[in-house]
Amino acid sequence: MHRVMILALFLFPSFPGILACAQETKKPDVKALIKKLESTLSSDVIAAAKELEMLTVEDAREAVPALIAAFKNASFADAVRATGRALARMGPAAKEAVPVMLERLKQLGLPRERIAIIESLGEFGPVAKDAAPALHLIARNTLGDERKAAQAALRKIQAKPMEQ
Repeated sequence: MHRVMILALFLFPSFPGILACAQETKKPDVKALIKKLESTLSSDVIAAAKELEMLTVEDAREAVPALIAAFKNASFADAVRATGRALARMGPAAKEAVPVMLERLKQLGLPRERIAIIESLGEFGPVAKDAAPALHLIARNTLGDERKAAQAALRKIQAKPMEQ
């Protein structure tokens, strides 16, 4: 097999381009990624979410319910961040995730987890306009990184941060 590839490279200089095109047309296995999202291992959930984030919205759309469930069940900030980013990347196709994120934000959590949620809400852009009141409260009533994240999220969803 190796000799055939070397011969093909020699005879057809555009062979690598042909291989690349063939690989690009392969449809992603979204069902396998959904299965990984259901794993109890955070590393599987994070890997699946990152792969889904790289897909087109059309290809990843069917994974939205599984991503939302993984977001709800995430026990580490990195898993919250990865699933939140993947959902935000889908924009309007995953808008039902915004209230879920807001509900989780209202629960007490570690600052890293809360910041991950706030950043994900910001990544949704205008789709997350319903999050503006909660983000205003965070921007006004917290300090440090949470405040900065809330202010940045408000700018991204085009809701001007309230003055102190």
